[in-house]
Amino acid sequence: MIQHRITGREQWTEALLSLSEPHVLQTWEWGEVKRQTGWQPSRLLWRRESGDAPAAAASFLLRRVSRLPAGVAYVPKGPTLDWSDAPLVDAVLAAIELEARRQRAIFVKIDPDVSPGGETGQTVLATLRRRGWLPSAEQIQFRNTALLDLSPDEDALLAAMKPKWRYNIRLAGRRGVHVRRGDVADLPAFYALYRETGQRDGFIVRPFDYYEATWRTFMQPVDADAPSADLLLAEVEGDAVAGLILFRFAGRAWYMYGASSERQRAAMP
Repeated sequence: MIQHRITGREQWTEALLSLSEPHVLQTWEWGEVKRQTGWQPSRLLWRRESGDAPAAAASFLLRRVSRLPAGVAYVPKGPTLDWSDAPLVDAVLAAIELEARRQRAIFVKIDPDVSPGGETGQTVLATLRRRGWLPSAEQIQFRNTALLDLSPDEDALLAAMKPKWRYNIRLAGRRGVHVRRGDVADLPAFYALYRETGQRDGFIVRPFDYYEATWRTFMQPVDADAPSADLLLAEVEGDAVAGLILFRFAGRAWYMYGASSERQRAAMP
């Protein structure tokens, strides 16, 4: 395997798009957002010696530990590669371990975007254990992910839902819920909903500036291939009572931030 350090956004995006199912957290833009909060991203690309096509990629984040010449490393939802290719997995893990030592990391954490339940997942887990990797007691990203195939038409998607879900969706329309696409000017209103949701459901919500950098970056993509995000707001009589931010990249979308108010809950926003 030949390792390269990628220093340009376009080259990194092109490499990710050539690989199977790259995650939005591995994009150039996500790394730059994390740079604003103290992480230093390195974009690592691997090619096989027998060809020029990218075989694997990892956005490797390092954060220095205060007063120590060391840091902690993280590869969010990566590395990106064909996880069914056992020799490739082994080689890339070895390269990440070497990179962590080179950058004087106390530890490196990864959360591969692969299901642990199937044959591939079990093989990956066995490889990690063999190489000395340990399960982390603290999850950074959500452990459980629900996947929905959006290729069927709307009628087919509704037909596959539970009857109560279909009823609530149609009830929302009858009760005057209107969903619109927001812009960056709507971010403070969405944050207010998000903060209310955090207080109600008991999760930590950081100051607005922390989220604004992420949301604004992805809502203003630089080109058609870049990752992007849409803010969707559900309103009743012009009052925003629920919303979500949907990230998009490489033919997939991620619902990562959602919020709702106690107001107008009977309208099923």
